[in-house]
Amino acid sequence: MASRNTKNAGGISKKTGKYTNKTTGEIVAYDYWQASREVPVEDLPDGLNRKRVTGNGDSKSEAWAKLNQNWDSFQRGEARRSRTRLSLKMTMKTLFEEWNRNNEAGAVSEVMTGKYEGYFRNHIIPALGDRRIDSLTEPELNLFFNHTLASKTKPDGRPLMGGSSRRNVYMALSGCLEFAVRNRYLTVNPLRAIKAPPKSKPKDDIDSALADMDKILAELFNGDPSRECRYLLSFLGLRRSERLGLCWEDIRGLETPTPTIFVHQQLARRKGEGLYLKPHTKNRRDRSLVLTEPFVGSLRRYRKVWEAMRNEPEWIEPVGEFSDLVFLQRNGFPIDQNDDNDGWHELLRGLGIKPFRAHLTRHLTAVLLAEQDGVSINTVMSVLGHNSEATTLYYAHAESQRNATAMSGYGAAITKRASSGK
Repeated sequence: MASRNTKNAGGISKKTGKYTNKTTGEIVAYDYWQASREVPVEDLPDGLNRKRVTGNGDSKSEAWAKLNQNWDSFQRGEARRSRTRLSLKMTMKTLFEEWNRNNEAGAVSEVMTGKYEGYFRNHIIPALGDRRIDSLTEPELNLFFNHTLASKTKPDGRPLMGGSSRRNVYMALSGCLEFAVRNRYLTVNPLRAIKAPPKSKPKDDIDSALADMDKILAELFNGDPSRECRYLLSFLGLRRSERLGLCWEDIRGLETPTPTIFVHQQLARRKGEGLYLKPHTKNRRDRSLVLTEPFVGSLRRYRKVWEAMRNEPEWIEPVGEFSDLVFLQRNGFPIDQNDDNDGWHELLRGLGIKPFRAHLTRHLTAVLLAEQDGVSINTVMSVLGHNSEATTLYYAHAESQRNATAMSGYGAAITKRASSGK
């Protein structure tokens, strides 16, 4: 039983811990004493409502000694951090600039660094840039996410930011404030008290996309071999950046009976420098796919077009890593993600189909694979590169088919019983 002293003096109790013997693997229980003391409210760091300091030992005296040591260390640390915060008077803008320099130095990827900077420049700094980080309040942050951001509109009056966009801003701000905590500009991230905006999922109409798929494929096969091949490969489960970053050396044995495609990189954009080939996929999972018809025939036809483009007047020989890219413009330049997206939407509009995101073709791939007998979820994950959202659709579609079969038999049984009762 714990012994208690006067208020804030602390208490001590006997506890039981466990550890694993590394030699035998046995879980061993042991007893120890823990002394604890609560920090007075007036001494609490900013953002904390309660704080207890503890000390452990094999005996009561050792536990009290460790508690006193930790208590002194805590008090010295808080005094030092308090002086740092008050002397710097750091604003949100100043903090971001330091955090951004740390990100640019390699703390996060170049892509994420650019995204974080955009969230701050466009949304956070205009609203909170001049605020002292040690004076940010829960009501103020709630107002920022649930009113300031939510009320932003496009020129046509539609909301500018959905739940996912506001959640991205939340994650950027939280990352910056956690950086402040690690560097002792704050004792606690004030955003921890604020619930993150819910992530909204794209409203994809899988059934409609499947119904339109025949028209899309027919148009591709009757058109430009370059466009045909580029968008047809999206039905292999390749992400846009993976398709655009594909090199001919990654397509192995194209003229043999068993060609394969190796997916291991993606086309990306580096801020201030332009496009480059990033040497890994989005989730850093390389994969190899066996090519069959119609993909093999499409690639072979396009290969002839690709070679002929080099003789056209506007052709400029690609330099460096772009020289072997499968998909290039007529002038030899890479095709960036925006141009590829515009081309996809132009294709759909030309067919009278309401445009949907090209990424949906990965989900269609999962659904169509689910319709094939004997295709396991592991095979689908291998083809798609372990995409959880698409594999969920695989499960749902496969289960729906099994349900339809079961319910058909069940309905027949009900009908039979009804007939026998007449």
